Amino acid sequence: MTMLANAAIGEYRLLESLGAGGMGEVYRAVHSRIGRVVAVKILSDAEPGAGLAERFMNEARIQAGLHHPHIAEFYDFVEFDGRPCIIMEYVDGITLHDRIQRARGGMPASEALTVFRAVVEAIAYLHGRGILHRDIKSSNIKLSSSGQVKLLDFGI
Repeated sequence: MTMLANAAIGEYRLLESLGAGGMGEVYRAVHSRIGRVVAVKILSDAEPGAGLAERFMNEARIQAGLHHPHIAEFYDFVEFDGRPCIIMEYVDGITLHDRIQRARGGMPASEALTVFRAVVEAIAYLHGRGILHRDIKSSNIKLSSSGQVKLLDFGI
């Protein structure tokens, strides 16, 4: 993967890399006209015929129809150099994985229950719409600086 910071993708300017995985890269970006900070998920260069672009587009379609306080909001779908990109809500803060790692004596029970309740509400919402989140793990749960819990990455 190449570092694309400062690249323009549609109306969005990439600011910094947030991470990369087997499917692609995620960047923090800003909308050039309205200043909204977003996360941009860019599909990696996939082998032709691998079906990844279709699965990525399906993830975008699914996420576009979801509106729940504990699921990162979908904003847009664009292409960059022939690669599909999902534009979604940027959630500042840390992942649940990082929060657990930093909690030397463990998370306080009240905090753990608050996070658990939010994740269960998000999953129940998805299941009520016939959608399975295929990659639920602590690194796909974000705890914002304001205390909001958000479920990310649908595991295409």
